[in-house]
Amino acid sequence: MNVLCTDGTIFRCDRYELTEKGVKLYSGDTEETPDRYESDTDDHQIGFVPDAMLQYILPDGVRPAGVSTAQQPGEASPRTRQNPNR
Repeated sequence: MNVLCTDGTIFRCDRYELTEKGVKLYSGDTEETPDRYESDTDDHQIGFVPDAMLQYILPDGVRPAGVSTAQQPGEASPRTRQNPNR
């Protein structure tokens, strides 16, 4: 899933959980050696987006209007990308 923030930031996550203050973002376990203090079924929390910063959450393969297909999640949007020639 792609989580889009109001400032143009895009996060990639496998699942999310709604809370009173925002959205917790989780990724599946990609570590080769699991942490001995965590259970085997737990996903890893990779982020939190406060309600005020959340624009929307889209499933994989769906792009919001105005986002280039060349833009990858986590990459700055063309509006916020700084010009290196300045």
